[in-house]
Amino acid sequence: TPNGGVFDKETYITIDVPKGCCAYYTWDRTDPTAESEKYITPILIPEGRNMLSVIIINDKTGATSVVYRGMFEYYESADEAED
Repeated sequence: TPNGGVFDKETYITIDVPKGCCAYYTWDRTDPTAESEKYITPILIPEGRNMLSVIIINDKTGATSVVYRGMFEYYESADEAED
């Protein structure tokens, strides 16, 4: 959460990872793999227009989820820039 959208302030994404699984993600529109960035703590949405891709991998079986893709746009608001 959130599942995508347009943001004008710094926002973090949290991923609900089932017990016994790990989540991996990319921002470059490629499919994530076990070699991609591992989700450990909430992810700060980078500035600009970005597509987050996430996959969940079961630690014991290696089974993978379908790839989640969400479009996230973050542009610093004028009010935030002045702070």
